[in-house]
Amino acid sequence: MTVASGSTAVMARKRAVPADAPPWRALEFFPTPPWATRALTERLINLDGASVWEPCAGLGHMADVLRGAADSVRASDVFLYPVEGGDAGRYEIDAFDFLDERAVLRAPKVDWVITNPPFSQAPKMLEHALIAATKGVAMLLRIQWLEGETRFRSVFTDKGPTLIAPFVERVPMCEGGFDLEGSTATLYAWFLWMRYSQLGETDWQFRSPRALHVTLIPPCRAELTRPEDRILARRCVPGWIPPSKLKKSGARQAEMFA
Repeated sequence: MTVASGSTAVMARKRAVPADAPPWRALEFFPTPPWATRALTERLINLDGASVWEPCAGLGHMADVLRGAADSVRASDVFLYPVEGGDAGRYEIDAFDFLDERAVLRAPKVDWVITNPPFSQAPKMLEHALIAATKGVAMLLRIQWLEGETRFRSVFTDKGPTLIAPFVERVPMCEGGFDLEGSTATLYAWFLWMRYSQLGETDWQFRSPRALHVTLIPPCRAELTRPEDRILARRCVPGWIPPSKLKKSGARQAEMFA
């Protein structure tokens, strides 16, 4: 896979990490466990016949699951990550800067934008997703996204989500790859913005801070995990080791890249 490194767009998105840190650390690359995506497509929304755009596709962990639920899926990312694993090259991801508003305006619209965005860039990602999508937007975010005065004013005051669906179980997110045996203390939720039709007009169903609708996603990790997920678990950035294995050895991921 070609690596688009050193671009202005990529550098602008890097968070505060050591200068020699690999791109997957600098760009908040946390692949989504497949079962968490299936919780969206099998418990919350119906994508039959729908077109979907995953603009933070990474190595395609979420996009591959979406392709099993939607009619068509575009997978893109601002950075094309190097990859190793048994199924490397069996997915398609194009280079696209979703934070470039002019580029988003020129892009073909889709029914849904569905993604696990970098936490720090999610508000801007949402603005552009609302431009690109004709039916809905779904973002997988830490529940802490509800906190913060800036987000309260820029998101929840004027364009609060139609639905917030926290997971009862923890969704283990790991930098650089997907760990089948991963664990976490962080709570995640699907945040959904949906359009509705009234009198022939279609508009976003934004909710005010006092009228946010919350529904819990019951335990489903075991039920929604599939045998093919082991193939996705082998798809990772070069040199990455599942944290569950590192924990047993007492090592840290950062030491693997020293």
